[in-house]
Amino acid sequence: GRFPRVVRDLARSLGKEVELVMEGEDTDLDKNLVDRQFLCGDDYNIADIATYAWYGNLVINNQYEAEEFIEAASYKNVVRWATEIQARPAVQRGRRVNKVMGPEELQLPERHHESDFD
Repeated sequence: GRFPRVVRDLARSLGKEVELVMEGEDTDLDKNLVDRQFLCGDDYNIADIATYAWYGNLVINNQYEAEEFIEAASYKNVVRWATEIQARPAVQRGRRVNKVMGPEELQLPERHHESDFD
């Protein structure tokens, strides 16, 4: 699909090389995170935001019930990376926006002001 190319192109524009190939336990994504905290190095950036939104959520939140199919637990570095990102306060707030299912305290059907999170 187009989305991994967007992340790759963004990484290149930052002077980094990231190739997102997801096949088997030793994926390039997992290998990329062995010596890096984030996808493009030590700094959290748009590549992490964009990739977490579709792949990080899949790995640690079993989105689409895909955890077993993709063998998510075998991606130790991806799981660490996604868990760190999900722990960020802004990500926790963002995961609530427009959410109408699940525990009521995690829902925020409409957001119009910062105080809506209170």
